[in-house]
Order: sequence, then structure tokens, then C-alpha cells
Amino acid sequence: MPGMDRKAVTLRERWLRIDARPTVGEVAPTTRLAGVPLVARHVRLAARLAFRGAVVVVETPARAAVERVLAAYPAPAGFAVEVVGSPVDDDRPFVAVRAAELHSREVLAAAQAGESPPPVIRLGGAAQLSAAEDRLFGDVKKSLDADGIVSYFFMRPLARVATRILVGTRVSPNQVTLAAMAFGLAASFVVARGVALAPAAAALLWLGAAIDHIDGDLARLRLESSRLGEWLDTTADDVSTFSFLAGLGVGIHGDGGGELWLLLGVGGALVGVLCAVTQYRDLYRLGLPIDTARYPWFFGTPAESDAPRRGVLSLTFYATTFLFRRDVFITVIALTAAFGALRAAASLLAVGVAVLAVLLVVHKLVEAFTPGRTPAGTS
Repeated sequence: MPGMDRKAVTLRERWLRIDARPTVGEVAPTTRLAGVPLVARHVRLAARLAFRGAVVVVETPARAAVERVLAAYPAPAGFAVEVVGSPVDDDRPFVAVRAAELHSREVLAAAQAGESPPPVIRLGGAAQLSAAEDRLFGDVKKSLDADGIVSYFFMRPLARVATRILVGTRVSPNQVTLAAMAFGLAASFVVARGVALAPAAAALLWLGAAIDHIDGDLARLRLESSRLGEWLDTTADDVSTFSFLAGLGVGIHGDGGGELWLLLGVGGALVGVLCAVTQYRDLYRLGLPIDTARYPWFFGTPAESDAPRRGVLSLTFYATTFLFRRDVFITVIALTAAFGALRAAASLLAVGVAVLAVLLVVHKLVEAFTPGRTPAGTS
């Protein structure tokens, strides 16, 4: 590409050229890594890094196999993919990689046209494939700040075992999300039968929350994240939580509790749904991920702050934020219900919904009386 200013080539103008012609000591381009064939993994990564397209160079005998793989693991709609029999020699700005390599997102995104960025691992056999998969699992592991105490130390390790089993199957992240929601709904129906089945309902609720950790890891490992998945994941969490509150109200009422408990459970669930819909609308309007844990509250999100946590007061406030995460809250509700204290569980959930509703009202007032304010988490 003589005469081309490589620095002037923007990300969206570059093409990823994937050399899928295996050499001695390399695995085949159709070999699967974390559930996705290598050649398809490069195409999906290029699409997510906003490359303009991908060109796959493959020898004629293997062309049909590569094309079948790319058809079975398609790139996102609108992303151009070409399969050719020899290196393309034209004026398009290419970044060149080999299919039998694992590349860092950051390094690949920063590569200039005409470059061949250094791989993290060259894949020459089973040992390298295993190391590459371990690297991918390490990359998707969340920090304690992002995950929460119960998630990080209990739910995530359990979910990781299931993720390793499922990553090589055709089970989709959205199917796992629906399974997690099914556990939550089942817990709600069971607890609605009363205190006799409360331990079973508590176990279903907690297991549903643990299963919910699998879908995100699967999506990141396979490069299958989507806007639909974001919506479904957040909606499933809220459906499980608010339906359980309604189930508690019905169960307590059926065990002889007064009408007030039925109103608290069902009414609290409806208020929770209204709050969730308000948050969804705001997140969508601001172009943020559909994740209520990342809602741009007027007071910010202390756990995500880059500021150093120094001093007793700062550390105490930081530690307290973990108590209001969904993983801790669901665990407390599940334990309370497991011991038959359904009224205490319903009261805790109702208080949580009330706090959320009050915070949203205050948030909207702050927005109304501070025009031009930039919401936290936006730019």
C-alpha cells in the first residue's frame, strides 16, 4: 500500500486479513477454541472492534470447510466477510493475522494498517489450545468490585464449572438467561404455596441467581454479546425478584396472614416493575448498557470510582455499597425464606423496593432542578 498514511486510517476503514492456510505445527483454522472455531473467532472479534470487514485467505482443499464454519458461526449482520484463495493485493488497508493465533483485543484494536500485531499465543497443539482457553476464561473473570462479595466468592466459582461444560455446546447465552428466569419464576410459584415449601423456594431462587452468572461469561467467551442479551439479562433478574415478592405475599396470605401481606407482596411487585421500567427507559435514552446496576444515579456509583479509598470513612462507605448489591440481597432473602421467616423476607424485599422508589423520585427531582447536568456514567 505505497503512499498510504497508515496513521490516517481510522478503525472503521481497516480490514482484518486472516491467513487460514495452516503451516506445519499449527492447528487447523476450523479448530474450536472456547466453543468457537478459530477463523470464526477472528471474524467476530474484528466485527466487535468495528473493523470494516474481514478477508479470509484459505487453500482450495479447505475452502469448503471454512465456508461451512463461517456459515454456522456467522458474523453480525452488515459485517463484510470474503473468503479468497490467495492474499488480496489491492488498496484496502489491511491488518494481517494468522487464524492459528490468539490476539489481545487491545493490541488488535490499536494495530495500524499494514501491521501484523503480535499474538498472545500461537496455537500449535493441544497444550497451546488449553492455555489459550485458560487465558480467555481469565480475561472474562470480573473483579470483586464489579461482581459483589457473594457472586465473587460463591456464585461465580459454581457458575464457572457449568460455563466450562456449556462453552463447547450450542446452548446460547440467551437460553441460559431464560433458564435462570425459569428458576426464579419456579421459586415464586413454590413460595406462593406457603411456608411448608419455603426451603425449596429459597434454593430455587438462589440457584437461579447463580445460573445468571453463566450467560454473560458464555457471551464474552464466544463473542456473542448482543443488545437483546442485555435486555433479557436485566429483565430476567427483575422478573425473578419481583415475582418472588408477589409469591411471598400470596404464600403468607394463604398461611393465614391478613390482606395487608397480599397487598404488600403484589403491590410491592407492581411498584418494583414500574421502577424497573423507568430505569430501562432512562438507560435506553442515554445509550447506556441495559443494566440497572449501572444506572447513572445522581450520587454516582462509588464502587466503580477510580478515586483511591483512603481513611476509615471512605473504606466504610465503600464496604457498605456491597450490601446493596443484588447478590447479597438475594442471598439474604433466600436464607430468610429457607428458615421459614416468610414475613421477614417479604418485609426486606418490600423495603428494598421502597428504597428504590424513593431514590428514583429524588433522582428525577435532581434532574429536574439541575438542567444541563451530565448523568454519571455518560460522556
